[in-house]
Amino acid sequence: MPAMDPDTSLTTAEQALRDLLRAVMYKQYGAGWMDTVVTPALREQWKDVREQEARQRVGHTLGGVTDLSYAFLGDLVKIIQQRGHWKQLFQPILGPREEAFALFNILQTVRRPVDHARPLLPFEEDLISGIAGRIRNQVTIYLSEQDPDGDYYPRVERIEDSFGNSFTYSDSTDFAIPQNVQTKTTLRVGDTIMFRCEGTDPQGRALSWNLMQTPPGDLIESKGSRVDVSWTVRAADTGPKKWVLVKLTHEGPYHRNVQGTPNADAIVLFYYRVLPPSS
Repeated sequence: MPAMDPDTSLTTAEQALRDLLRAVMYKQYGAGWMDTVVTPALREQWKDVREQEARQRVGHTLGGVTDLSYAFLGDLVKIIQQRGHWKQLFQPILGPREEAFALFNILQTVRRPVDHARPLLPFEEDLISGIAGRIRNQVTIYLSEQDPDGDYYPRVERIEDSFGNSFTYSDSTDFAIPQNVQTKTTLRVGDTIMFRCEGTDPQGRALSWNLMQTPPGDLIESKGSRVDVSWTVRAADTGPKKWVLVKLTHEGPYHRNVQGTPNADAIVLFYYRVLPPSS
């Protein structure tokens, strides 16, 4: 079996390239980089897709997303290769042009059958899983170099709750302090919220995720680079500003110890308004 299924492989590769574009272009052009390097027509396409999704996904908050979240793989590759960006900005990260674009082409070739749930041959699944892993590792190494501690400690790639509120690595560059997601979501006692957590470790160590809530309840733990953990709201959780804490750690003995928290390599808090149960 491949390390990742086809859907996960393509999602991993695309998200890695989005993270890379956001980091590299911000450094090169500043906060308004998309106005500089993305054509108005393409931005309009992304906005149309985003608006269509907002209409269709009733009950889902499109939090933590930007227009770039709706860029297809082909869009990302075109931006990477345009205006002399490749040689100056991306080749040092992704390697020789011929190799990198050959891998991009393979991913684009299998995109349509995967989107339409047509099965791939076993060697194709292995191939795109390996390509996605390579791209993710290359991007992880680059982003780690931007973080003074990033060559040793693991990092959160993305945490998203079942309402669409999310945190991604590019939302912060200082994991020595807890990160906050101020959601606008109102919950009630008895609701169950799922958190999908994704992370990487530059040393290849096994990752663990802990979920805690205020006031402290049962500790929920799950192991892996991509896990789902859930929280069921209790009567003790009611209040105007209640948090759920997600902690990332690794199996080794030395940790970042986020703001003095032992064994913590990253901490993200999601804040909610919690109401009593409906009468």
